[in-house]
Amino acid sequence: MGLVALAGFFLLRDRGSGDGQGQGQATASSGPSGPDGDGGDGSTPGGPTGADGTAVSGKEPGATGSTGDPTSTTGADPAAPAPSEGGVGVLAFASNRPQADGIFAVNGDGTDERRLAMAPGQYFTPAWSPDGTRLAFVSRRGGNTDVFVVAADGSGEQRVTTNGGEDGAPAWSPDGTAIALVSGRADNADIFVVGPDGKGERRLTTDPGEDLDPAWSPDGTRIAFASRRDGNTDIFVVGADGKGERRLTTQGGEDLDPNWSPDGARVAFASRRNGNTDIFVVGADGKGERRLTTDPGEDFDPAWSSDGTRIAFVAGRNRNRDLYVVDVNAGREQRITTNPGEESSPAWSPGGGRLAYVSDRDGNREIYVVQLASRDERRVTTHPAADYDPAWRPGG
Repeated sequence: MGLVALAGFFLLRDRGSGDGQGQGQATASSGPSGPDGDGGDGSTPGGPTGADGTAVSGKEPGATGSTGDPTSTTGADPAAPAPSEGGVGVLAFASNRPQADGIFAVNGDGTDERRLAMAPGQYFTPAWSPDGTRLAFVSRRGGNTDVFVVAADGSGEQRVTTNGGEDGAPAWSPDGTAIALVSGRADNADIFVVGPDGKGERRLTTDPGEDLDPAWSPDGTRIAFASRRDGNTDIFVVGADGKGERRLTTQGGEDLDPNWSPDGARVAFASRRNGNTDIFVVGADGKGERRLTTDPGEDFDPAWSSDGTRIAFVAGRNRNRDLYVVDVNAGREQRITTNPGEESSPAWSPGGGRLAYVSDRDGNREIYVVQLASRDERRVTTHPAADYDPAWRPGG
């Protein structure tokens, strides 16, 4: 498979990719894959998409009202027990601002926005190191994408990958000593691990199918990933040393977006196996698979809360895409956003009381934060270009 077809690998997370030449999230065929919210073509997961760059309303960051769903009949609100959090926290995000593309940081209340990475190019998928002192990100500064690392204050930027292929989807190991990534350097998408200084690179997967979307287990011993090998995409796990590869899902259909539970016992994922995309969980040993959502709409992009009791996800159920939260044990759902815009890329705050996400409700893609207990929303970015891929700094 050529690298043009591998646009389906830069797919790695709807976290809303920039301007059409970067990476969207691998979602089950119909999920969004970029900041304009367009879905894939159904042939490979995800695909290149673009941003419209139209002007926003110009209002300042601030509370935008309640987004609770008064018509919900799904039982007790799984978002209600969310703990309160002190401080506003810090978010990193990517932006395709004209002449100012880059990786940015902003406080969770919209104050103190600053640009951390600013060399000419396109930027995607910022990922904080576990101690919150560094950011890994993807940038296209020539003919291909590479992984870079920069300090939280914007200093000491370093290029981590230097091959001629497409590298992306960086994910830090829990101890901060390694970064897993996807690389198309061998005319195929495979999982690699490399040190944040660019040293010690190792290829973990060698199957001729596309291996995508790496996610470290909380103990750092395993990496979950999605792989298209036998005519469809399934969830696999491999040891951090490249040994002990194991297939977790075996049903027909597209299984994507692996996301570990905080205790490492289960993996959440999105699956298109019943005519639409739903959220599932499976044991880390491949046993005990369970379907969490059953709505005929499209549910995808699962993200575990820090306490492991809830999963946030994107749902295309009401002629647009909204955020929902489901109680993993009870199966109760709650719709979090109800505006007519398209929401994507849910990211839990470290304390579990808030969700950051991307919304185009005001004309282009911006970063918002919602307080789950009160449903008060706050728009934290206001630039007329697209802002996407929000990631909370660990520890607030």
